[in-house]
Amino acid sequence: MTFGGADSIPAHRYHEGVRRAIELGLIAFGEAVRLPVENPFIHPGSRGGWSWKPTHTRPLCDRAADMLYRLRGRSSLRVLELGPGAGVAAAEIRRIVPQCTLTTIGLTPIDPFQGQGGESESVVRQPMIDLQLIGDLPQMLPVSGGKFDFIYDNYGPIFWILVESSRRGCAARAGSLISDILEVLRGDGVLFIGASDGALLTERMLARHAGPDAMNVFSGPIYARTEIRTCIFARGTCRLLF
Repeated sequence: MTFGGADSIPAHRYHEGVRRAIELGLIAFGEAVRLPVENPFIHPGSRGGWSWKPTHTRPLCDRAADMLYRLRGRSSLRVLELGPGAGVAAAEIRRIVPQCTLTTIGLTPIDPFQGQGGESESVVRQPMIDLQLIGDLPQMLPVSGGKFDFIYDNYGPIFWILVESSRRGCAARAGSLISDILEVLRGDGVLFIGASDGALLTERMLARHAGPDAMNVFSGPIYARTEIRTCIFARGTCRLLF
């Protein structure tokens, strides 16, 4: 059994990497996550079977990568990715800013040592993700460990929660989520949303927080005949990136 595509990782190595990360305290589960302690890799709906399907394998957006390159000179750079999927974008973030502290919030654990095979077992491998928080975004945000310079979401929980909020006409929930996310964004940080909900709800919620020291940049639409856009919220000195 393998995981991934052309450069697939044997499933046993992938799950051992996740288990090792849990033992090292690199993965923390939210209280609402009900996974068997003896086997935290069983999907609740799989009837005891193994679930190796990542939610997505999207690469890091080019524009997000460009912004991270510009932030490389910062000391104590902290990055938060929301909905990391299989960890493809996380690996790219680590490559661009290797000195950063990288935290993710998602629903499934990732092997943070993947892509480092072939080394001697005596070699200490460094994880590409410093801390994975497994659980719902609203639940895990308060325990994410402080404020971040760069928050990244590309069809992650922001997208799906705001799509649902738009369909149900629940602007209050959307507004609360955006406010909570901006609470963990530093005063000179960037929130990068790769795809808005498509009904302009994301844009309206972000516009409420714009002001003399904060700006929004909306680009797109990404697809023809849609209102899905890339949304960037920049505070303080990060406004100079545009």
